Amino acid sequence: MLKSRNKLIEEVNKVYSECSSHDWDGYGAEPISEMSYRNTLKFVNLLFDKLSDKLISVDPGAEPDGTCTLEFYSDPKNILSISISDDSKLDYAGFSKGE
Repeated sequence: MLKSRNKLIEEVNKVYSECSSHDWDGYGAEPISEMSYRNTLKFVNLLFDKLSDKLISVDPGAEPDGTCTLEFYSDPKNILSISISDDSKLDYAGFSKGE
């Protein structure tokens, strides 16, 4: 689903609210750290600044280690997942299934 800057920020805020306590997933997950959350908001704003506020297809989420994630989709066969840590380190993985 295509999202605007404001919609994505709203969703990042919701993920942070839902995943900011210990064991948020019922399997012992660490809470999202405030720095990971803040770094994710910075990344989102930089991304939209570079894209001139175009709509993008991205879903925010959380990892059990306490980092925020953003998953980008160009279509169901092409996915990029980025985890944003406390120290602004980006870990990423992509999947592309060509025809």
